[in-house]
Amino acid sequence: MSLIDESAYSHLEKSAFGASPFADKFNKAVQDLDWSISTPSRDNGSANAVLPELTLTKGGVDYNTSSPWEQQVVKELPQGPTDKTSKIEWTTNTADGYDSGVHQQKPIVMVFGENGTWSQAMNQELDKPEFQKLANQAVFLKSTPSTDLVAANIGKALGVDHYPSISVLSPNGSMLDEVGRIVGYFDAATVASKVGEYIAKVNASLQTAPQVASQQDSSATA
Repeated sequence: MSLIDESAYSHLEKSAFGASPFADKFNKAVQDLDWSISTPSRDNGSANAVLPELTLTKGGVDYNTSSPWEQQVVKELPQGPTDKTSKIEWTTNTADGYDSGVHQQKPIVMVFGENGTWSQAMNQELDKPEFQKLANQAVFLKSTPSTDLVAANIGKALGVDHYPSISVLSPNGSMLDEVGRIVGYFDAATVASKVGEYIAKVNASLQTAPQVASQQDSSATA
């Protein structure tokens, strides 16, 4: 036990830790711990001095001074990052991405863009955490109609004629079913809010579709 202040040791000797089972238990528990006493400070809001604070430390961890044998940590230790935000995995091959959405029965988010200023600016917004929080909620495509024939055909069928445009589709393998579209440049939070709303609509329709099919099958067999 290392004493950083002789007066502190005298104070402990004169304290209530006399000969008692509690004192024995306490002394054994703190043998490997270091005493440290904080420097008294003055509360600027009053004339009263703040009393010194006694702490027990071992390996950089503070322990409860009243029952150190329990090794109850009273100092909150710094924690590493625990919120591991998933990142969107973008697919640049429109055909593969669309097929993946249909196969997984997940909403399909298509970002139509070229190499223009606003498309590039939109891509920067889509990389921000506000939009990245939508990861795993849909299949995300970055489609360039000038170099991707499937993207060009889908864009033509949907009437997409401005870039950037973001289209949210249901995973329908037999027809294009667009639920909503954002045309032009917007900040990440605005885009995330609208795309999240469209994704929710797709998911709602996916949940009701099996129920409708089941009702139709029941009426056909009746």
